[in-house]
Amino acid sequence: LKAVTHPLRKVKRRQTPGCYTFYLVFLLLEKRVQEAFQSHISMRYGVDAQVAVEQPKQPEFGELAIPVAFQLAKQLRQPPRKIAQELVDEIGPIEGVSSMQLAGGGYINIRFDRAFYGTGLLHGGDLTRVAVANGWEAAIGSADL
Repeated sequence: LKAVTHPLRKVKRRQTPGCYTFYLVFLLLEKRVQEAFQSHISMRYGVDAQVAVEQPKQPEFGELAIPVAFQLAKQLRQPPRKIAQELVDEIGPIEGVSSMQLAGGGYINIRFDRAFYGTGLLHGGDLTRVAVANGWEAAIGSADL
């Protein structure tokens, strides 16, 4: 927390990091998903892949879209849809994620667990400690850690 001077008063008050909490929760879940996919791909296929995370074009598809199967298709010489299906079936549960669904020719749509997300919004300070403990400061930028 930083002390800031209110523009209309000469009194200092404490600024809370609440304005960053929404982004912090989203970015921490995004980072958790990326790491889970990278780890599984490395173990399953023996390939180091940079897992890109996108926002789906339509909100009803979920909060994140993972197109990594297209990248792996070239390296593994397999159809991207088959790779995406294997990933969805094998990756296992990811904390904060309620579901993973195969979409299109090989996208994986991710839906966040609303209860987990809401808890994160209410307890943003706890997530900051998680970010620091995991070395994710660079991923979340300067959100007043």
